[in-house]
Amino acid sequence: MTTQPLSDALRRLHNLASYGTIEQVDHASGKVRVRVAGRLTGWLPVPGLVGRNFRGITPLREGTQVVLTSPSGDPANAVLSAVLFSEGLPPPDTSGDVDVIAWNDGARVQYDSAAKALLVDVPAGGTVTTHVGAATIETTNEAITLKVGGSTLSITSAGIFLTGSTVGMTAGNGGGAATLAGNFRMVGQLDVTGNVSASGTVMDAGGNSNHHTH
Repeated sequence: MTTQPLSDALRRLHNLASYGTIEQVDHASGKVRVRVAGRLTGWLPVPGLVGRNFRGITPLREGTQVVLTSPSGDPANAVLSAVLFSEGLPPPDTSGDVDVIAWNDGARVQYDSAAKALLVDVPAGGTVTTHVGAATIETTNEAITLKVGGSTLSITSAGIFLTGSTVGMTAGNGGGAATLAGNFRMVGQLDVTGNVSASGTVMDAGGNSNHHTH
């Protein structure tokens, strides 16, 4: 074997895997350029998160340490094969029981398998929205709102507000007991099936009470 083929083989072997730092990111094309040993690579495709039933993306950032692998030891064919934590970008959690996704603004989704606890944490000013068909649940700092068609349930610091073309309340499949405590105002007609018992006075608009006699 001559010196030239041997040196070329060693160079290719050396280039099979290398460490680098992402220097440029093009989110539109899904590609990055990596600084490796003082040399800036061409635009390299970002690995995709692809399964049988889903596709996902985690946009990469400048300054991230990565591993490049080069088929046949040719850097022109390099692919980004791994993303590494570093002192500048440490892992968001060090517990072996917790799986975490943490965002730059402080938002966090984590599951603690030891405690069997799922946490979704969004900073003040954020919104969490869940859609299932025409149903929507939206959570903000100010309210939790559930909407389905023309019906809405809103829970705020001022109170609980329920609107709908029909509102039904059933306790114990119709055989239970329900208690409403407080002062209530009703606008509209009231139809009762059964008896009405009152410990106080029932007044009509003319000032007649349930104790009035002729």
